[in-house]
Amino acid sequence: MQVDALSAVVFVSPNPSALADFYRQHLGIPFRMESHGPMLHHLEAFLGDVHFAVLKGPARSPETGGPAPTFRVSDLDAFVESLRSAGIALRRKVMDLGDGKRLAQFLDPDGNTFSLIEISTSS
Repeated sequence: MQVDALSAVVFVSPNPSALADFYRQHLGIPFRMESHGPMLHHLEAFLGDVHFAVLKGPARSPETGGPAPTFRVSDLDAFVESLRSAGIALRRKVMDLGDGKRLAQFLDPDGNTFSLIEISTSS
């Protein structure tokens, strides 16, 4: 199976505002505070079709890894099953983010989190 596109990159930081300010000031990424679905109060920005988010949490650790890419797929259930068949377990159950978005999280062989997202256009 092949993903459709890079959809998002998520950063985890003990000081999300300072990290977002760094990227805003030095790279011009227009982070703003948002809240939707189960994702309460986080900073986000869009560059083209790629969503960037900064969530509050510990800096790089075995739990969070580094920045976590999210790849867009057209059939999340088929991808989840394909990865399960290859011995790659979900980190937690598939999340419904609202607005027709469903997300599944996994770990790569180095322990970095990556996610797959399905975005329904008919929500």
